[in-house]
Amino acid sequence: MSKHKITEDLERINELIRKANSLISPITYHDKMKWLLTKDARLQLFERNPKCIFPLKMGREVPFFPVCNRQGMVDPDIISFSLKLANRMVGKEGVDQDHLYATISKLEGLHKKFMKEIPKPTEMAAKKGQATKMVNKIKKYIEPLKKK
Repeated sequence: MSKHKITEDLERINELIRKANSLISPITYHDKMKWLLTKDARLQLFERNPKCIFPLKMGREVPFFPVCNRQGMVDPDIISFSLKLANRMVGKEGVDQDHLYATISKLEGLHKKFMKEIPKPTEMAAKKGQATKMVNKIKKYIEPLKKK
């Protein structure tokens, strides 16, 4: 197997895990955001997954915009929250606006990527097509028999 195929498969598995987690977990939006209020949880997440929090430049870079939930998985709800927060900071004094616009564009890209529905692999689509053809052939065969 090629390295490219393996990375595609891993990305697909991560997307499916994220989707399954959102379906299984009865956590409300408020509960998802509640963990952001505790400083220890944010720092622990930042230490484990530094790519889960985008920095904000206010003289120095401060980890400020989260994109992952508390399990370290990229979460579209958290990305939406960070995007709203970043848009509110536009024009604020003391915030590096160029860095903020770059962060907003990254957040928008992530939002577009993770809000899409998970694509079905071509193998499954081909199997579904074959099954549909077989069912249609059976229907064509049975319909004349029903009329008799």
